[in-house]
Amino acid sequence: MKILGKAYAPQIGTDGIGGGTRDLASADPVQPCELPIGCSRIPQIAGGKPTSKPRYHALCDGPEPPRSCFSSALEPSLGPEPQGPCWQQRPAVGAAGSPGLAETTAGIGILSMDNWSAPWAAGLDQLRPSGTTHGHWLLPLPGYEVCPAPLYGTNELHINGDIAFAVQQYLHLTGDTQFLTKEGGMELVEGLARFWASKAQYESQTDTYSILDVMGPDEYHKTVNNSVYTNSIAQISLRLPAMAANMLTTYKPNPEWAQIADKLVIVFNKKRNYHPEFEGYMFANRVKQADVILLGYPLMVNMSHTVRENDLWYYDTVDGYHVTDINGPAMTWSMYVIGWLELGNTSMAATQLKKSLQNVQQPFKIWTEEATSFGVVNFITGMGGFLQSIIYGYGGFRIKPNSLTFNFTIPPSSSQFNITGIYYQGSKLNFKVNQALVLVNRTSAIPSAPELEVLVGGESFSLKIGQPITTQRAPGIIQRSAIVLSSDHEYLKFRPRKTKPVRPKGYGTPNKEPVIKVSKRNKPRN
Repeated sequence: MKILGKAYAPQIGTDGIGGGTRDLASADPVQPCELPIGCSRIPQIAGGKPTSKPRYHALCDGPEPPRSCFSSALEPSLGPEPQGPCWQQRPAVGAAGSPGLAETTAGIGILSMDNWSAPWAAGLDQLRPSGTTHGHWLLPLPGYEVCPAPLYGTNELHINGDIAFAVQQYLHLTGDTQFLTKEGGMELVEGLARFWASKAQYESQTDTYSILDVMGPDEYHKTVNNSVYTNSIAQISLRLPAMAANMLTTYKPNPEWAQIADKLVIVFNKKRNYHPEFEGYMFANRVKQADVILLGYPLMVNMSHTVRENDLWYYDTVDGYHVTDINGPAMTWSMYVIGWLELGNTSMAATQLKKSLQNVQQPFKIWTEEATSFGVVNFITGMGGFLQSIIYGYGGFRIKPNSLTFNFTIPPSSSQFNITGIYYQGSKLNFKVNQALVLVNRTSAIPSAPELEVLVGGESFSLKIGQPITTQRAPGIIQRSAIVLSSDHEYLKFRPRKTKPVRPKGYGTPNKEPVIKVSKRNKPRN
């Protein structure tokens, strides 16, 4: 099987939490293993040969239960060796909610996991969409769609975009042009763009493109038109070749892909100032899991703070009615944690963090798909979502085109927060944070790594290996030295609001009001 590109497994450890701590920088790295597809034990693969890469670690001095959940989320990700032609790794990576399907999919790669855990190493044949009719949802080793339930494999097309998003994030972190030119990455990027171009249907009356008959992350609505998440991640896929072209002077992408991306319908309700989940979505209709709120994170779609806040409120609870199923998959509440921390609402973030811990089953702290213990056991996507709530929520890290930004919030009942082993542009970075200060230490770098600097509070500091810098706890940027990033520098101006966000006005009766449609067509099938 052809191995494409490089993959790494960001992982979090909790050495010494609540007791005698030890230097996390001295922790043993993840040992490399040569495995085929989807094993989170692969630290890095280059040309099919694994190389070592350090773990990520997070450490905070907090009470139970959160600190023990770090370990319970980490350890199952180190699964066993592959077995047989359709191999299974110990953790299950997802399911569609029925007992039969949960049992059938145990250990088989569900590609939406690219959003929840880490970019995977995979053969191009395994990732290439089948013609132009649909993508892949469940993949065993041979690379064929094996989902036993109807519609998931044919309609849940966003998983193809999840792969493109993982590639985009990897390129932002590493600047790895060899992946594109010598390891099949460019073929993968172009194939994904062609796939989405084939799915987009042009409407001359509105001069827009639509993607019809799909299922977004919310699996309660199985056949909809213009899913806002699906179309948003399709835009990322269609613009990815142009981003790659900026890294490769000899490559010119098909200009039609960017034109389609610019004209894709993104449904928006101006009256309520929020994103309906799809065209024809009835306000406050029950959804299974995080869907629209994923626009803010991880996709980082450009929107106002008001719209971001409204999306979080409207898909949580409306007039006491739980819009998002309280028994939905574990990773949902982690995305709310990240969203509320973006807006500076630490009390709502803490509430959602506690809710996410309900999916940890006692006495062995086993993660399950639902808080009721129903569904997949050792639910690695839920674990990944929880770990992201720490790194990207309380750490505030964001992977930008030319920088890595951070905005720390001390976790509840904690006084300090350490993250060890962030890998950026060939350098390993450690962070130590308390209520007033941030310490950044560049501990090592590969020979070709560029020089880095950190910008915090209007000041710039060079990051030299073994020479940590300490500055005020404020939003910051890690970037290559002497790069001017006007768009990313705007991040330094943002401070979380101190006032408690107010619930938006205009709550209506659930299931009564249709959204404002952007394009003209017959009502979508529900």
